[in-house]
Amino acid sequence: MAKRRKHAEPTRRASAGTRKVSTAKSDRRALRRFDGIDLTDAEINRILDGICPRIAKYPEMAAALGFPEDTLRKWVYKGEFTNAIRRGSRARILRNRFVKEFFKTGGARR
Repeated sequence: MAKRRKHAEPTRRASAGTRKVSTAKSDRRALRRFDGIDLTDAEINRILDGICPRIAKYPEMAAALGFPEDTLRKWVYKGEFTNAIRRGSRARILRNRFVKEFFKTGGARR
């Protein structure tokens, strides 16, 4: 008679194939990592042209990305997305640079 392990690691089947996928805590953390998405200017323009101008203000960019305006302001205050923001009396966001930087880092760096 074969011995059974007391605490076998739970597994589940992937829906697309027959490979078993572990649900261990460390594996779940690995799945949360974000390697980034490389978007071209043409793709960004196709997605956001009717929604947000190429040089945007905080409310316009926040509405386009679905974030609160205060969140964008907080990220800028912390020094995030410095290549995409032109600060001054009237801060302006360069849309394509901001979106590229946002998707490469997976949001604001913490």
